[in-house]
Amino acid sequence: MRISPTMFGLAIAITATTVIAGGDSWQVKVLRVTDRGALSIVELSPVDRGAPWDGCATATVETSYQPEPLGRRTWSKSLVTNATQREAIQRLVAAAKSGNVIRIGSMGDGVKVSKSAKCTFESRGLALLEEADGRKQIFSFHGAT
Repeated sequence: MRISPTMFGLAIAITATTVIAGGDSWQVKVLRVTDRGALSIVELSPVDRGAPWDGCATATVETSYQPEPLGRRTWSKSLVTNATQREAIQRLVAAAKSGNVIRIGSMGDGVKVSKSAKCTFESRGLALLEEADGRKQIFSFHGAT
């Protein structure tokens, strides 16, 4: 059976979209961002239900760019980089200053519950990704996507 180039291209486009579009996002208000260079601490006030921080009046996300080890990489090294991490932190700082509600999403494991404190989560990388409405939102990566 022969597949036309158009159908092959369409199949690739659908597959590529499916790989990227696997996360959820939720509305939050960013209360404060403490940027310590390698580690940033983001304090959030949840707006939506169904997020990893359900039940928390405020949630703390400790985020630092930590690429996955070679051979165990499940997210593209070009998708989540130190540059995407810094860009996302800048967006979070701007949201804290403006007081606007924004969306933060999770890809794969996204955020991991920290063992150090209740309502504290860990992120190994942040990136701005386009959602279905065409707007770029912040997504957290932790483990496999």
